[in-house]
Amino acid sequence: MFQYNFNYELKSLLRNNWILSVSLLLLCLCLFSGYNGNQKVAKRVADIEKVNKQVMEGDSLAVVLLDSLAAGYGVNVSSWRRPDRPTAVGAYNPRVAAMPPAPLALIATGQSDIFTHYVQPSIYGDEFALKLTELSSPVQLLFGSFDLSFVLIYLLPLIVIAFTYDLLSSERENGSLRLLAAQPLSIFAWLSQKALIRFFLFECDFRYSYQIDFAN
Repeated sequence: MFQYNFNYELKSLLRNNWILSVSLLLLCLCLFSGYNGNQKVAKRVADIEKVNKQVMEGDSLAVVLLDSLAAGYGVNVSSWRRPDRPTAVGAYNPRVAAMPPAPLALIATGQSDIFTHYVQPSIYGDEFALKLTELSSPVQLLFGSFDLSFVLIYLLPLIVIAFTYDLLSSERENGSLRLLAAQPLSIFAWLSQKALIRFFLFECDFRYSYQIDFAN
């Protein structure tokens, strides 16, 4: 009985342009939100790599200056910025304290687009204070980032309602509810099977979009 209902419901859904349109819309939203999350993560990684490269270049220059000072050569650097002074190293060549993105960071951007991804604490600076990106779009700050968590939390419930609101009413309007009620199957079990088939379509959409997003 379940196989018969599955085949019947699947054919009905495939012939319904509205259901196919909603399924395609859900797939496009998942793909776009995943792409947007990937872009955020890539920018975050690039920013951390850029500042680490700058620190490495500064270390290389400091090593050259230290070798010159150890050999007794003169250096064209102010005395208060010479790398043989601990205060100069702590003030002008600080380390990087970074927070790299987690493997699932593309799903939820959160407030990572507002807060900085790294700090360079120095002996005279205020890098331990909370830093925000002040030149952020107020519209984006109001609605948040369009990522997979936004799709799952806000848009998916609406699509679920669009998928399942007429499970029983459509059969009553088509006049087939009495015929279904005469079958050796309870209405609750029949509705559960219809909901399960729609959940199967949701699962296919999400699995396909996740594979594409994480593959990138």
